[in-house]
Amino acid sequence: MPPNPFRRGRALVRVFLTTLRMLVLRAETTHCCQGHNKTDTRMSAVTFESSKNSLGSPPEAHSVRRLLVWGGYAGAVLGSAVLFQGWQMEAVPPVIYLLGMAVLALCLLPITIWQAGRREGAPMFELLCLACALAYSVPVFLHENFIRNYNTYTAISWEALQRALAITIMGIAAMMAGYYLVLRSPMAQGLHRADLPMNPRRLTLLFFVVFGVGGGLRVFERLTVGSSSGLANALSSLLTFVLGAGIALMAFRVFQPEGGSRHGSKPILYGVVGALALTGIGTGMLEDGFVPLIVLMGARWSANRRVPIVWLLLGAAAIIVLNSAKGEYRSEVWYADKSASIPERMALWADKSTVVVNSMTAPNGLNDAIVRTVHRFDLIHIFAHVVELTPGEIPHYGGASYGYLLYGWIPRAIWPDKPIAQDANVLFAMDYGLIIEAQRDSTRMGLGFLTEAYANYGVLGVLGVMFLIGSLFGAVGRIFNGPQSDGGRAAYISVLAFYLNGIGSATTMFFFFGIQGFVAVPLILRYFALSWRAPAGLSKAERV
Repeated sequence: MPPNPFRRGRALVRVFLTTLRMLVLRAETTHCCQGHNKTDTRMSAVTFESSKNSLGSPPEAHSVRRLLVWGGYAGAVLGSAVLFQGWQMEAVPPVIYLLGMAVLALCLLPITIWQAGRREGAPMFELLCLACALAYSVPVFLHENFIRNYNTYTAISWEALQRALAITIMGIAAMMAGYYLVLRSPMAQGLHRADLPMNPRRLTLLFFVVFGVGGGLRVFERLTVGSSSGLANALSSLLTFVLGAGIALMAFRVFQPEGGSRHGSKPILYGVVGALALTGIGTGMLEDGFVPLIVLMGARWSANRRVPIVWLLLGAAAIIVLNSAKGEYRSEVWYADKSASIPERMALWADKSTVVVNSMTAPNGLNDAIVRTVHRFDLIHIFAHVVELTPGEIPHYGGASYGYLLYGWIPRAIWPDKPIAQDANVLFAMDYGLIIEAQRDSTRMGLGFLTEAYANYGVLGVLGVMFLIGSLFGAVGRIFNGPQSDGGRAAYISVLAFYLNGIGSATTMFFFFGIQGFVAVPLILRYFALSWRAPAGLSKAERV
């Protein structure tokens, strides 16, 4: 049996977790000090009222709130431990059980820190860590220990799953360490902020362009061609980013204290988000429908700093139902002789969803629906499969899938035959038996950041790549998600909303996708902003 990196790496795990804890505590202390610094009077229109209320809260209230938040964290971890002790698809060995719970506890830590510290900004990195829990922890208990390829099943050994979980802990800890280290580093303190405080006189024009023109184009595109868009991928992605930024900007003004809801913005906001969500789900791609809702939730969470428990529960229920119904929906819509209208698609969704809901009343019906959804997000068993085969049967790729970072910047106008970013990942998936030759041209499958890093460089590659990804998240947060940010934070939420589902994609796609959004969207919003940085002392008349 190959050497067990779990035993061999226990010291590394302890070092990472200890370092992470020290960095988190220092970052939180620094943030609190900065938040109470009365000499910094710069304030944007979107954060003035919320910051004023936060500074006016008594210290005792902050202490009680921190105790409640950390108590909730402990309750969530212990409650999950009890739940998964009795709710398992198959008997999980004790070591696997403890490692799975350790991954869950680690992934819940960032959002707990954010809530306990009353941080300004949007908790998008924290939500991404929650997505890691869904991909790398929950399937340990609610998914049998195998992977499915087409119509075949490949069993995973418990030893491989144990090794994969141990490496996962180290990788996620490295990502979090990179994130908090950058937030604390002097170099990051010198990064230029892109606050982009919006110009009140141009907001109406901004919302007209984003929702009236951009939203209209998106709805028309989905009405006419559905998921097979004739637009260039780059322009389509940019349109999605801009729409998300518009949703976030309006949500800031609707949900902040004394916000813009009194001006009738809330019906417009919900109408736009509803139209985009319905037409997105109508394409058969659930991501297209849920991303506008995620942007709205992230902006609302940022504005009022209250955990949207109801939103999260409703979203989880919707995902379970729609994920179970999407197979039959796609078979009737994607392969139909004629294109269905939006009302026909919604009626079909309602019909298929009703069938799923009714099936949940049967014995094990709800459990089966949850398991199907968990399978959709499962990355830990794919990781264990790769760990089991590498480097014994399949050697490390030595950075082959990262080559696109070197030549991806070359325009296709110059290099028409430039390989696509996921070519290497398709090759990986075929080598590891995750897809078959018949799926090569029709299926795009990413292994996930952790898996791709291990397939290239092993355990050290996981530590290095995940630390780098966390550092980039920290740098982006420093630039766009500052305490006085407005348009910058809208761009931050809009782009990172896609990463909640992107942790299973190719790393190169992840970087290029983000760079496109973080460059283009702020440049567009700059025309509608007062400046790049939040000006000092906005008057009451200038606040929205």
